[in-house]
Amino acid sequence: MEGADLIRPLNKTTLSEEVIKIILNKIRKGQWRPGDKIPGEVSLAESFQLSRNSLREALKFLELSGILHSRAGKGTFLTEDVLKSLHRMELIETLKNDSTLIELIETRLTIEPQLAYFAAERMSPENIKKLENSLEKSKKAIEDNTYTTMMGWEFHKFIGEAADNKILSNLLISITEELKDSRFTYAHDIISSEALLKEIEDHEIILEYIKNKEAKKVKNYIYDHINNRLNWLKKQVKK
Repeated sequence: MEGADLIRPLNKTTLSEEVIKIILNKIRKGQWRPGDKIPGEVSLAESFQLSRNSLREALKFLELSGILHSRAGKGTFLTEDVLKSLHRMELIETLKNDSTLIELIETRLTIEPQLAYFAAERMSPENIKKLENSLEKSKKAIEDNTYTTMMGWEFHKFIGEAADNKILSNLLISITEELKDSRFTYAHDIISSEALLKEIEDHEIILEYIKNKEAKKVKNYIYDHINNRLNWLKKQVKK
């Protein structure tokens, strides 16, 4: 980890906010890593050329945000979950400054339940096999701690294909591509393992409804499935 002597002095007009930005940038670049001990207050205050009160304000904010934690008599360290906390902060900042992400999820909420309805009516054995394989792959990835956002999206993409409506399916693919390029990919980095297991459980129920051709049930269930994620994102903004 770089020493405090390599931190550039601050413009006095920015004070604690600038400290926060610099520290977060060091984490993004991998210069400060999970579990690292950061320089002491005196050293940091001298390097930043600001008062210890302003520095403490910044450090307190980062501690409350899950970026730092203090150990009595040992100093201040980056948390082991610092990257998860950083992703949460970036996601919230994006949601506050750009409504596009929420609008994309709302559009998905409008389209995908109907796709699931059609899929339950039109599902072929080949499409069922695709969904089963996708679900098994996701389960194994969660056990191995290698689950990614794309695995969840793959399951929903196969539902779109099974609906046999190219216009709606292409709309869903377009939304997914937009989401891939957005901060939404951070969502899977910051939700709990319990929430991931609930997502897999939802996918199991959705698959059973589709296999049993219960079109109305799967339409309602997938609406709730997506709406729960949408509400979760909205709550992050209000925190």
